[in-house]
Amino acid sequence: LASPGHQLNVSSFVDATYPNVEPGYQYDFVAPIAADILQQDPLSYTPSYSQRYFTSIFGPRYKYVSSSNVDYFDFHKGMDFTAVVENGGQSFDENTPPSIVSRCDGAISNIVDGDEQAMESTGEGRYVEVMCDQTFNGNNWGNIYMAYRHLESVQDGLQIGQRIDKGDVVGLMGESGHTTTVHLKYSLMSHDSQRRINVNPMRTFDPVAT
Repeated sequence: LASPGHQLNVSSFVDATYPNVEPGYQYDFVAPIAADILQQDPLSYTPSYSQRYFTSIFGPRYKYVSSSNVDYFDFHKGMDFTAVVENGGQSFDENTPPSIVSRCDGAISNIVDGDEQAMESTGEGRYVEVMCDQTFNGNNWGNIYMAYRHLESVQDGLQIGQRIDKGDVVGLMGESGHTTTVHLKYSLMSHDSQRRINVNPMRTFDPVAT
């Protein structure tokens, strides 16, 4: 439970051999959700709560669940994106959520899908994972893996192993799994031949635009 002076040990999530800052932004990924806000000049944009894009970032976070009166810390292994966006004159929200697209060229490495009961029993819900053609910059982590979680539905026809281009739709934003809001949970991972290792997704967003 959260309390004053609570210490959160995150050492198991830290790779001390990897630099905290990318050697230089060299990625050409697209945004997972098209939105007018992305076209604004980053030098003149004024942030506001009503014009968000990112809603929760990677790392330690404090959570409060009003229904159960429980508060605690956890480690968020991805980052979240809002459903409330404007794009080309079209408005999206939790009732009419936007489509999610692949940020990279690559191959579909995993799909988790099923009936609602099965999906609600999983933490991540319905999702699509893509192994990108691009590799992490400045290290030997290999290919970049991206997962798009809590989807309402997976795009028809997608199969594990098939090629996918950046900008192709992977599914519709939703709230499948252990969540109570419609949003995209986006995960960035490396792979050490045995397991996926979660990496801060902000490494693959242009720092100036972000």
